[in-house]
Amino acid sequence: MKCRKCGANLLTHDDRHTLTCPACSTDNHVASEVRADLEHGRKLHIDLESESLAGADAAIESHFRGFQMPSRWIVGTGVLSAVYFAWALYSAAEDPTWTDLLLGGAGGFFGFVLPLGFTVSWLEASGVGRAAHASLEWLKTQPTQCPKCEQPTFGDATPGVFECKNCGTKVAYTEHIAVPHSQERVERTKAFEEAAQTLLDGAPWLDQSKGSRLQYAALLVIAGATLLCLHALLLD
Repeated sequence: MKCRKCGANLLTHDDRHTLTCPACSTDNHVASEVRADLEHGRKLHIDLESESLAGADAAIESHFRGFQMPSRWIVGTGVLSAVYFAWALYSAAEDPTWTDLLLGGAGGFFGFVLPLGFTVSWLEASGVGRAAHASLEWLKTQPTQCPKCEQPTFGDATPGVFECKNCGTKVAYTEHIAVPHSQERVERTKAFEEAAQTLLDGAPWLDQSKGSRLQYAALLVIAGATLLCLHALLLD
């Protein structure tokens, strides 16, 4: 329904008789036909909240520019470590055999790749997790409006579908985003993703280049310490 004073869209998900407009604080009477036909929220057979979150997650992952390291880099440095320790162990043995080569190569590769790969995975996952949390919390604070006419829309956190009283557009609404409603789940999820991408464009926590440089430096220190430990275990 529409506010009788300022025209803002008002949403209701229960049978209350009066709604106070958050924009102008005007009390609005809820007509009996609205109370009798609460199609948004409770009567929906779709999960708009999960679709909205799926779209937001896809937008966050496409925007995220935090710590990332290709697997081929880790494997490549692991191969170099394997070659070095295979040669070093073979050269240091009094009676070198193929066993020394295999032991040095396997120890150098797995002893380097496993701790380094675990550290890289943890840094990547923790960075994405922090960015996702910040993004979702920020999306909740943004004003909700009709995606077509940009008329302010107010409601509680219950997902639902309503018709904009200003332009007649049917809108799928969650506490995160409002998008044009579609009967197809794939289209709704894509619309949520595109809306989230627009809202999150330029978000500073999705571009953590300074933090990434510090993380790369820390990773170099960890890699160096790992090599020293391997050297002590395999050659001393």
